[in-house]
Amino acid sequence: MDKNELPRRLRKWRQRSGLTQDAVAEALGVSHTLVSQWESGKKNLLLSRLFDLADVLGVPAHHLLQDPDEVDAGREIAGAMDGLDLAE
Repeated sequence: MDKNELPRRLRKWRQRSGLTQDAVAEALGVSHTLVSQWESGKKNLLLSRLFDLADVLGVPAHHLLQDPDEVDAGREIAGAMDGLDLAE
């Protein structure tokens, strides 16, 4: 993953959750500027904050490390496989 990928993913997950940077900042007790810097790649998100951010966004922490579209595609594949009889 290149250094700009995580900030893009954080922004996508926040937008998908329907929260503003201000709302995330308030929930985490940080400044709007810091949230903006995480999403622009100007500041690194600490691992401890990753878990807090995941809670605020309502997603598992490991999902923040994935593109939301990739997560959706994985769910679609898993859902399609649920209907298959894979026993021989």
